Amino acid sequence: MRTLVATALASLLAVGCGPSALQVRAEENVRTTSMAVLEVRSSGGENTPGLEPALEETELWLRRAEHAIEGWEGERSFAYETVAPCLARSLNDTREALTAAGLHIPVSLDEAEAQAASVVDATCPRPATAAPSQATPAATP
Repeated sequence: MRTLVATALASLLAVGCGPSALQVRAEENVRTTSMAVLEVRSSGGENTPGLEPALEETELWLRRAEHAIEGWEGERSFAYETVAPCLARSLNDTREALTAAGLHIPVSLDEAEAQAASVVDATCPRPATAAPSQATPAATP
């Protein structure tokens, strides 16, 4: 009985010591997004009209997501939940630019967009046509 109680107590303590499941998923989204950007950049589409601005915006929101994760405290992060919909939108913009040019869409791009879109049921507050310099800075730490 003592062993069972000790094991249960150790499990409860271990859960509180590490990052939350949401933070782990956010970190995975950042890794997947980084991989998607690298794959798109190395695919030879550098001179594709509309692709570079979309990639720059994705990289902007990726940096903001990284900053939100760095400042994560507790179970949830309002900063990450604010950034994620804009990261999803920028990934979608990248997909649209690739599609318009008839270029390959990496699986990692699909995965990153789905991960970012699943964080919260919200849309990005910035206009769809905003350039990175006009993007909503609310989530910047």
